[in-house]
Amino acid sequence: QTLEWDFYVSNFGSDTGRGTEGDPFETISQALLSMEQIINIAGPTVSAVRIYLLAGIFSGPGNQQLSFSIPKTLTSLSISGCVLCVRRGQPRVS
Repeated sequence: QTLEWDFYVSNFGSDTGRGTEGDPFETISQALLSMEQIINIAGPTVSAVRIYLLAGIFSGPGNQQLSFSIPKTLTSLSISGCVLCVRRGQPRVS
């Protein structure tokens, strides 16, 4: 049996939250840390982790220049969502 985990991140979330859609994290780094903790506990039974970025601008500490390693047992990691990108002063949704 394999497990799949979803985490949610929102500008209006809290890193003390549960990372659910109704109680999202505030930073991407907290979602990545939670991913590592789940994998350390559940081990190879975790096959996929999805991190959803809810609408907003993700900048500042915990949201930029992130580094992490993907465990060999994880077959899928996706980070997706609605992010506002600013390039040359022009906002662009991607």
